[in-house]
Parts: sequence; structure tokens; C-alpha cells
Amino acid sequence: MKDFQNIKIRTYNGIPKPNAVYVLSRGSNSGKLQKAPCPNCYEIISETNRVGELSAAVHILFCSGRLRPYLHGSVIEFVRLEHYRKLFLELWNNIDPTVMEKTATVLKGIEICQVETLKKLKQLKEMRFYVAKCAIK
Repeated sequence: MKDFQNIKIRTYNGIPKPNAVYVLSRGSNSGKLQKAPCPNCYEIISETNRVGELSAAVHILFCSGRLRPYLHGSVIEFVRLEHYRKLFLELWNNIDPTVMEKTATVLKGIEICQVETLKKLKQLKEMRFYVAKCAIK
């Protein structure tokens, strides 16, 4: 886990990378993990394929509230790249690798459960619509 020299954190340049993790850089949700890149994000790239652990570290940093003191701007808040880089690498360097791997596994399980739940909610919505439609006939 101590391979922070192989981690690059930079502003997203419009070209998606296969092993990159994207983090929102502007707005009240600065630091939040993004499923897809957007114009206002940073990309975190590791030479080794550690997307799960990188995502877990991003999630931990966002949920911990450690980014709040570093928010700047009066209209649209943002986190400066150098501050985000410093905080992320500090976290990455100080968390035990086994804890990071376990966190990544648990977060992946939660994501799978969330997708399944959303599918079920969509099915329930469709069923409700169908029942209401049949009641009219």
C-alpha cells in the first residue's frame, strides 16, 4: 500500500483513463467519488491496478469531513488540487493496507446491493403503474 510514489493526482483533461478514479473538485460535494469523469473533477491514477482501494480512500476522505476546512470560494466552493493531493496521500500512507482492502471489499458489496435495490424499486414502480392502469379498464 505504501506505493504513493506511483499515484498521480491531477486535473481531469477530458481523456478518460481505464484505471483512474474520478473525484468531484467543485461544489458542495467536493471530494466525492464520481462514477464517470466530468469537467470539474480530479483524476487519481495508480500504475498498479488498485481502483478499489483508491475508491475506498476517496470515500474515506470525503466522509471523514477532512476536506471541509480546505473548501474555498464564496459562490462555488472548491478544493485546491495541492490540498487534495496532500490530504489523499497522507491518508493513503497512514492507513493499514489490510484495512484499506477490507474497506474496499465492503464498499463494493454495498454498491452491488445498492444497484440491486434500485432495480427492485424500478420494478415496484412499474408494477404500481401497471396495477393503476389495469384499475381504469
